Amino acid sequence: MEFFFPHINTAIAGLIPLLVVLYYVGVLLSRSKTLKSIPPPEAGGAWPIIGHLHLLGTSVQLPHITLGAMADKYGPIFTLRFGMHRAVVVSNSKIAKECFTTYGKALLSRPKLLASYHLGYNHAMFGFAPDGGTYWRELRKIVSINLLGSRQLGLLEHVRVSETKTSVKKLHKLWTERETSSRSSSNTEIEYRLGLYTDRRRFAGGRSASPVAWVVSPVVFDGRRSRHVLVEMKQWFADLTMNVMVKIVVGKRYFAVDADGDGKEGRQFQKVFKDFFYFMGLFLVGDAIPFLQWLDLGGHEKAMKEAFKEMDSLISEFLEEHRRRREPGGGYKGDQDFMDAMLSTLQGRDFADFDAETISKATCLNMIVAGGDTPSVILTWALSLLMNNRHVLKKAQEELELHVGKERQVEVSDINKLFYLQAVIKETLRLYPGSQLSGPRDLTEDCTIDGYYIPKGTRLIQNLWKIQRDPKIWADPLEFRPERFLTTHKHVDVNGLHFDLIPFGAGRRACPGIEYSIQMLNFVLATLLHGFEISTPDNMLVDMTESAGLINKKATPLEVLVAPRLAPALYE
Repeated sequence: MEFFFPHINTAIAGLIPLLVVLYYVGVLLSRSKTLKSIPPPEAGGAWPIIGHLHLLGTSVQLPHITLGAMADKYGPIFTLRFGMHRAVVVSNSKIAKECFTTYGKALLSRPKLLASYHLGYNHAMFGFAPDGGTYWRELRKIVSINLLGSRQLGLLEHVRVSETKTSVKKLHKLWTERETSSRSSSNTEIEYRLGLYTDRRRFAGGRSASPVAWVVSPVVFDGRRSRHVLVEMKQWFADLTMNVMVKIVVGKRYFAVDADGDGKEGRQFQKVFKDFFYFMGLFLVGDAIPFLQWLDLGGHEKAMKEAFKEMDSLISEFLEEHRRRREPGGGYKGDQDFMDAMLSTLQGRDFADFDAETISKATCLNMIVAGGDTPSVILTWALSLLMNNRHVLKKAQEELELHVGKERQVEVSDINKLFYLQAVIKETLRLYPGSQLSGPRDLTEDCTIDGYYIPKGTRLIQNLWKIQRDPKIWADPLEFRPERFLTTHKHVDVNGLHFDLIPFGAGRRACPGIEYSIQMLNFVLATLLHGFEISTPDNMLVDMTESAGLINKKATPLEVLVAPRLAPALYE
């Protein structure tokens, strides 16, 4: 027995270190597991039941600014509670990249919100479809083939060009009429109006009220008549971009507003779309706390239903026209617009949740609201920034004179040579993207992002406003400096692959209309800057106040003075 004692002692002596090692390994593994279960820090200020909803529903500060201030305090990823739902807000490009490269599949879903239910045909609009499954994939494919693919955009180029030139021609015509009137009359209050009548006082550098229509008028400063005309450009851009998209989708100019017509139908359509984006951008109590939905606090659901009735009535008229035209003797000659393509593609197709008519209306409206409204918003910001940075405007017009000259108008083929103008558009998209917050995503599986555990069902929101103004990435991030895209950020584009600049989103559910938007923005801005001298009354700075809603619209009118730069014959 004594023989075995030394061996037992040796064995025990050898086991003790092993047990110690195993103990600490177990501790480390346990600690690692615990760390992986730690959620991102939660922002303070939550209230019982509603959580942080009250912080984003205030009119004092816009949501993206509130969330940006929270990021400064709690870090680039933090948690919010919206009633019964948790959301994670991402505020830097590194984490955004991790989200969409590592967990792209888990971020295909969108939350079911009241706005997309009431205004989106029970989530039939594929852009707001909650499930990134078969339905969403099929509709995105149909849209890409028939509308937003490179080949189809090339075929539709003539629509963008003709509508842009028509709008420019109309603007020049109104300037000409003003000149004629000013020579034959001493009345300095003559005005030429497009759209609904609005009580507008002439001013010497002041602001006008009720901007329901774009206005062209003679202007007097210090007793001298200016040879410029005053134009409200928000409406001018809106009419142009909506005319392009409506013509592409349903084959007709619906917003043909001129001095001889009041354009009531077009204005009605635009009002409905304005309401659409407003409601889509709201944080509603009914979404956060479903059992309080029946109260309809604020009356938003009732208002959504009314807006939907108008919107559905308008698109139903288009659909019925297309159906009649396709009947024998209806005059259909095979020249398809997008609605025709939808009717042909969906004929005989079976979608479990929606009928073909609902899908056609929802998809066509999705294209009109997205492709008609967003470009006009960005163009408005671009011109506003140029008015507040005249040296940039001068450089852009010098580039146009160099590559286009003054003997002809801008052509699509010129855009590839206008590098500075393209940089102006990129810099505008950096500072004022179409939406300052990305559309929310629903995580469909547990994830570990930036070392934090985020469970399935959490909503993800990216603060584009914060990401695209990060001083670690962008020198002088608040400054409008297009030159950065010709030097330090020359390689950066807006296609969702460079996460420092993602104005159209990223991942599989990024905006499918990026190429269309860029083509539209570059061509319209180039044509406008080439064709007109533009300034503001008394060289005042433009008010850059933003408004609430899904789309990042300028809150105030954009009134500028314009005068032609080219020979009259070039506007014909």
